Amino acid sequence: MFLATYDQSPNKTMNIMFGQFIKFSFVGLFNTLLDFFIYYSLSRWLGINFLIANAVAFICAATASYFLNRNITFKVKTVASIKEFGYYVLLGAITLIIVETFMYFGVDVYKFNDLLTKFLATLISVLLNFTFSKWVVFRKN
Repeated sequence: MFLATYDQSPNKTMNIMFGQFIKFSFVGLFNTLLDFFIYYSLSRWLGINFLIANAVAFICAATASYFLNRNITFKVKTVASIKEFGYYVLLGAITLIIVETFMYFGVDVYKFNDLLTKFLATLISVLLNFTFSKWVVFRKN
């Protein structure tokens, strides 16, 4: 009797969240490739400072990420609002500050390779962005 009435909703919730994280990761892979392509193009081909190149690449990839995650990962059915996008931009800006700080210390202070530092910064960004997206921007009311 106990087994028949056992509520499996915690498992279902974990499965949904795991599925969202997998989708988020695939969207993130696309956005990471976009981010690295823009960063590499600006910093190597056009000779733009690595911090400026990183900021531009981050903004482009983050914008693509918003629309892809909204529609694919979290399947938000409501119309996008200024408030939602505002949260996304604000939390993206916080992530950008953290990533830029990490890049600065990694490249300028500790003299690590900028592409390796960018890769590590991207891992930090993924964890922060999933958490912010899931629990703040696209949370179900």
